[in-house]
Amino acid sequence: MFSKPGFGTCEVFREGQEFFMGDPWTMPEGFCSSAWADIAKNVQTICLGGEFPSALREGVNISCCADGGRPVIFKTERLAGS
Repeated sequence: MFSKPGFGTCEVFREGQEFFMGDPWTMPEGFCSSAWADIAKNVQTICLGGEFPSALREGVNISCCADGGRPVIFKTERLAGS
């Protein structure tokens, strides 16, 4: 246990929540600014056509915010036609 008792899970995001972006440089409305600072470069890479060598599929990346006590994992996926 690394967090104080009763600290709970992240209060900003919920499981299955989705954000759709047209501009990879702008943080989506309602997004946690600390999490955005952690994952923005990976989001921008995927949105601009880049790839990650460790990914199982092209156009997909998994990132995580740096909150070690209650981290949130993000799947970034380039949609067809994007």
